[in-house]
Amino acid sequence: MLRWPDLLVSTVTALLLVRSGKVEEVETQRAAYYGITWNRDHIFVACAFRETTSKILTLNKWFDVLHRVNVPERNIHQLLWHDDKLFAALTERNAIGVINPKTGSVRTVYRTGGAVIDGVIGEDHVNSIWADTAGEIVICEHRQSTRFDRPSRIRFFDRGFSFRDEILIGRNAHNVYCEGGSLFINDSSNWRLIEVGLLDKEVRREVAFDAFPRGLARFEHGWVVGLSEDAPREARNSGSSRLVLLNDTWEVVEELVLKDCGGVHGVRVLGPQIDLAHNRIPFTINA
Repeated sequence: MLRWPDLLVSTVTALLLVRSGKVEEVETQRAAYYGITWNRDHIFVACAFRETTSKILTLNKWFDVLHRVNVPERNIHQLLWHDDKLFAALTERNAIGVINPKTGSVRTVYRTGGAVIDGVIGEDHVNSIWADTAGEIVICEHRQSTRFDRPSRIRFFDRGFSFRDEILIGRNAHNVYCEGGSLFINDSSNWRLIEVGLLDKEVRREVAFDAFPRGLARFEHGWVVGLSEDAPREARNSGSSRLVLLNDTWEVVEELVLKDCGGVHGVRVLGPQIDLAHNRIPFTINA
């Protein structure tokens, strides 16, 4: 019987720990919690303040907050610790950056060239980043806005951010992960998780949901997907959301309700298991 792995989950109002299928609050009401990543020693969490700046929190294995630094970005989404650097999806600027978690300084390593709409939202909406064991980097741009209705764009780069390939698929997509010659994304506005062939760029399989999927974790023999209400941003700031546990054949094993925490932004599998859709660094908490 497939069981829930331990998880760290970011939502609109809280950073949550799921342990043995039970939900505990780690942090609440600081801001909207977005990206989660870690290295061998510390957890990094992005808190987005849309009006001014964002913050990067550095936590230890007991969930003590060791550092809080302001970052001059209003709209940080997914984080990824990779190659001894903290990468971040800088959604407002259609960019990927490397953030110093002690000083908050940002070095931009990639920009799409898209415009910034009303000074707040990047029209290409870069939201996710993942890297394989060879260091090749994959990013997701959902490319939906009040001005455009375009397919999402998944772009592939070498470790120096030289462009290699792209796939145009899905609507309002989030999360990227590759395995066995396939790409996996949450095709969010179509309410499904899809597997896409990297060579033919065609959908190989899908699982449909009854809500907006965002947040994806992959561990041995299973997957976890976050489900949120598909509603305007203001309506997503309250209410409940869910986590769905899937087996390897994408049958739903169990669901877990996250009460009164708003929409799900990120899902990561904690140690001793390894989250393949993250950075393959096992992180076991002591809390």
